[in-house]
Order: sequence, then structure tokens, then C-alpha cells
Amino acid sequence: MSKRKTGVSFLGIAAFIYVFRYVNVALFAIAFNSRGAMNDSAQEYMPNSGMLVIISLIIGIAYILWGEWDSWKEKRLDKTQK
Repeated sequence: MSKRKTGVSFLGIAAFIYVFRYVNVALFAIAFNSRGAMNDSAQEYMPNSGMLVIISLIIGIAYILWGEWDSWKEKRLDKTQK
């Protein structure tokens, strides 16, 4: 798998975790007729999800930049060899 695809995969994982966190709280609120601040509930039921999102975003962006850097280096190397 290329570095760009890996980076996009990590960004997708970050988006999935972020969305799942609030969908999970919303389903819980519907099931048990609870009311309250959505963000507080999300932190209570999935306490480390914010950190997982941030880590996945950083890894995803790093992989995309790494792939772009390698591509740029290869193009530059090809131009100097011609």
C-alpha cells in the first residue's frame, strides 16, 4: 500500500471514530430518553476517543506528506538525470 493510501486510510479512521462517538451517544440518548450535553456524554462513554482522533489525524497527515515528499524527490531526481 502506498504512503498516500495509508494516510487517507488513517484520515478515514479518524473521521469514523469522531462520527461514531456522537452517533453512539445519540443512540444511547434515544434508547434511554436521557437529556444533557452531548459532548459531556460522549466523553463519559468513550473517554479516549478524542485522543485517538488526534493521533489518527496526525499519522494520516504525516503519511500523506511523506508520500508527497517521496514523489517530489523522484520527479526532481528524474529531471536531473535527463
